[in-house]
Amino acid sequence: MLGERGKSFYVILKGTVSIFANVPKKVVPNDATPDDLSQLFELAEVNVLRSGSYFGELALLNDTPRTATIICKEDTDFAVLDVEDFKNILGTLLIPFFWCLLTFYLFCFFFE
Repeated sequence: MLGERGKSFYVILKGTVSIFANVPKKVVPNDATPDDLSQLFELAEVNVLRSGSYFGELALLNDTPRTATIICKEDTDFAVLDVEDFKNILGTLLIPFFWCLLTFYLFCFFFE
């Protein structure tokens, strides 16, 4: 759930889920303040994931709160790894990959 601490990594084995995230409102009230985010943002569907897709890795890799809420659109089966197993099995492989990807993007940006 959006804002909660990540505890698991999920792979969709069967089914479809929607990803909901906070997006800026199209119309913001005149009296809106930066302190009241509910006046500036609304929860909206931003993507749909199907069998073979995965989610939950960002909160586990970065040790940050979840950035989205997942809602099943139909009966859905998942494979689930808790945070310790994720870091032991996948984290050691993914962290160097993300650093390489980040370095690549920074390098490309530098030469634009």
